[in-house]
Amino acid sequence: MRARLTAAGTLAVAVLLAGAGALLVWRLHTGMLADLDTRAVQSALAVETAAHGPGGPTVPPRPGQSLVAQVLDGSGRVVASSDDVHGEPRIFRSAAPAPGAAPVLWTDHADPLGGSAYRVAALTTTAQPHYRIYVGLPLGAC
Repeated sequence: MRARLTAAGTLAVAVLLAGAGALLVWRLHTGMLADLDTRAVQSALAVETAAHGPGGPTVPPRPGQSLVAQVLDGSGRVVASSDDVHGEPRIFRSAAPAPGAAPVLWTDHADPLGGSAYRVAALTTTAQPHYRIYVGLPLGAC
């Protein structure tokens, strides 16, 4: 009888610990993903500000941050990009939102980038000419 109670108690504690561990991992993952989303949107907004600068569309460098950014014109041609993908064709294929709409976020496994997972923020500039901006940050450990 004592062995059965010990086994049942041990099993109950193990199930509770496994559930708590899974909940903790899920919560950490969603928190890290939310942080990545915030950084992707901030980077896209910085690129939007630079898109209508005096030298034409540019992607400002983001020291200490690995990102993939491209600025596309109305015909879908890449007119500016981050150093990592300079000279590459369009990488992210999803549609950008309408001008002035909130940035769109999604996870993409970009084939030109070796199939690595990126969290992508896309937006369309409000000023004319409208540029579509795509910024991807590697998911890494998320």
